[in-house]
Amino acid sequence: MRISYTDIHRIPKTIICPNCKEYAKVPPIEGAQSRNQASHSLEGTIITDLIGPGFATDRNEPAWLIVHDENTRQQTFTLRPGPNLVGRLDLKPSNELNVGIETNDRYMSRNHFRVQVDFDSLDRPKFILQDLGSTNGTFLNGNKDRRVCEDYVPILSDGDTIQAGRTKIVFRLNKGRAINQVKEEVGSTDFSKTIIN
Repeated sequence: MRISYTDIHRIPKTIICPNCKEYAKVPPIEGAQSRNQASHSLEGTIITDLIGPGFATDRNEPAWLIVHDENTRQQTFTLRPGPNLVGRLDLKPSNELNVGIETNDRYMSRNHFRVQVDFDSLDRPKFILQDLGSTNGTFLNGNKDRRVCEDYVPILSDGDTIQAGRTKIVFRLNKGRAINQVKEEVGSTDFSKTIIN
C-alpha cells in the first residue's frame, strides 16, 4: 500500500483501502522530501490522496451541531468524545446538559436527546443518536415514520438533520475546514420541513 499526502497536518491517522474497503492505520512517514511528497509502502497496493469518508480530523472536536431553523437563531455546539446531552436551555440549568439550545420551542424537552461520540481502535468516530424519552420525539432527516427510540438508534452521517420538538439541528463532521465556513454553508441551505408527530 502506498500512501501520498497533500495536506498531511489535516489527514487522520487512518485511511480506507480501495480494494478491501477496510480501515488501516497510517504509520509515521520517515525520509520524505516534503510533506506533499510523503509516502510509505505497505503490501504493494497504491493509494493516493485518500481520506476515508466520514472521518473527523480532530479527535477533541470531531463534529458540530448547528441549529438551522426558521424559528430559532443559528447556534453552534461542539460535540466531544463521550455522551453529549442536548435539550432546551432553561432558567434552571441542568448539570448534565452539554448542549443547551436557546429556543422558545416548547416542544423541545430540557433533556431531549443524546449524541454518543465513540472512537474505535483505528480512531474512526461513530456518532450514535438516542432519544432521552422526550415528549414530542426526535426525528432524523424529516422521516416522521421513524421516531428515534430504543428500536431505532441511528448512526449520524455528515449533513444529517435532527428534529427535536420543532427545532431542526444539522450534524456536521469536522473535516478540517473552519467552523465559520461550515456555519455559512449550513446557513445558505433551505430549511428542512418541520414534522410533528
